[in-house]
Amino acid sequence: GVGGTVKNEIGNVQIYISPNALASDEEIPISSYTPVDISPPEGVKFTGIAFSIGPEKTKVVLKKPAILTIGYNKNELPPGIDETKLKIFTLSESNPDDFDYDNPIGGTVNIQNGEITTPIRDSL
Repeated sequence: GVGGTVKNEIGNVQIYISPNALASDEEIPISSYTPVDISPPEGVKFTGIAFSIGPEKTKVVLKKPAILTIGYNKNELPPGIDETKLKIFTLSESNPDDFDYDNPIGGTVNIQNGEITTPIRDSL
């Protein structure tokens, strides 16, 4: 495969997939997502920003890391959110409506651009 950048409709989420990272040509849909069961542990606040990436109920296995970038509008973040501490979490394997707060996948925050970027190593 050629690789390239996949973006959501409004362009605030993008994934760069390097050449030959996918086993076959696959559609990688990105859509807004509203988890039902939000119960973050003490000290963690949910921003309200969540996306479903990849085909529903299917993992897209990566042979090489992909780069995920999520843009945000600082004026739309809930009160009390410290931009410098933003992290990306994945959904829990056992409960698809809960986040795996024990394993943040991290992210590097660029406050000037209003975005957070992180490598995705295994699957989408």
